[in-house]
Amino acid sequence: MFACLVSTPQPVPREVLADLLWPERLPDAWRRDLAAVVSKLRALLARLGLYATTALRGGGDSYQLVMSPRPDVDADAAVAWLAEAESALRRGDLGGALQAAQATAEVARRPFLAGEASDWVAQRQNALDGVLLAALEVIAEAAELAVAVRAAQEASALRPLRETSHLKLIRAHLRAGDRAEALGAYARCRQLLAEELGVDPSPALQAVYLEALREPEQRQGAVRLPLPALVSPAGKGVFAGRRAELARLNDLLGQVAQAGSGPRLAYVCGGSGHRQDPPCCRVRPGRLPGGGGCAGRPL
Repeated sequence: MFACLVSTPQPVPREVLADLLWPERLPDAWRRDLAAVVSKLRALLARLGLYATTALRGGGDSYQLVMSPRPDVDADAAVAWLAEAESALRRGDLGGALQAAQATAEVARRPFLAGEASDWVAQRQNALDGVLLAALEVIAEAAELAVAVRAAQEASALRPLRETSHLKLIRAHLRAGDRAEALGAYARCRQLLAEELGVDPSPALQAVYLEALREPEQRQGAVRLPLPALVSPAGKGVFAGRRAELARLNDLLGQVAQAGSGPRLAYVCGGSGHRQDPPCCRVRPGRLPGGGGCAGRPL
């Protein structure tokens, strides 16, 4: 109860304090019992010599602990540091954003009042998880690649259905040049959204997925295989066999040369046989429009 009063600057309703004291079941005279606990707390503050600077006000529907100066509460400090981190990130100050966000995450990872169970504690823990999530997303934007990937992975594990964290993770993988991991992260997110919510990824997620599918900006030089050289029948000796196939090829090329239309491509396949050249090597040059030739190699 004292932790709740210290960390809450505004008046705290009696019902919240009673829930902290008796989380399972309120006693029948809980208002009277709560007043007795408050009286003991006031006496304790007086014995510790704090009553001169501390006043526990209230007694009606709420109580408020007034302290001057107020003590530092790390959970409240984390909220302030997060605001600094987000502001620095918007200004482009990546170093300042990272420092503030890492300090925020260090505090926000700690459990809030470990061992205590009440609606108020659960609400504060949920709020602290939100602070951690936002800090991790700042780290994913501002940190070097390996740290950014780990922060985005932690964020997406903390709130699996939050698309923003998955988006940060995919972008972190892309900045690291790991397209396979980026595509895998998108596939897992899409499957999760379909199974849990029955929805497709948001347009922003789909856009970064398409970005991952595209070729990298720094492309390697294209490898061009050498085209087969124009094969001359000179020195090949007497052509044996395949006269019918050779006549058919020459006939097809003749149609193109005379009419300017007809088949543009003839596909020749099969083994060349022992000491025989493929028919494409024996097609007469000059049969193509424009004086073209015929290129080929033995199969």
